[in-house]
Amino acid sequence: MPVGALSAALTGIQRAAAELEASSHNVARMLPQALREAEAAEPETAGGVQTEQEPSPPVSLERELVRQSLASVQAKASMRVVEVELDLVGTLVDLMA
Repeated sequence: MPVGALSAALTGIQRAAAELEASSHNVARMLPQALREAEAAEPETAGGVQTEQEPSPPVSLERELVRQSLASVQAKASMRVVEVELDLVGTLVDLMA
């Protein structure tokens, strides 16, 4: 495998980690429905001016679990590419010795 495969695998691992982080953040900010409704009912006051907070887009727990599962599969596949690449390098070193 060329060096590009190792680079692609490392990029895949980084992307999977970023996807897991983003999805984890989305799950962590999920609030009970009652709390969301209470926040939406209370307008904020900023510098004497009443403003209403825009509701954040709804987060689907099911979708986030799928995102996390896909990111996990991507990370595992990328790690396998790294393993194969390192095995190939080891074999080449053995052949040259």
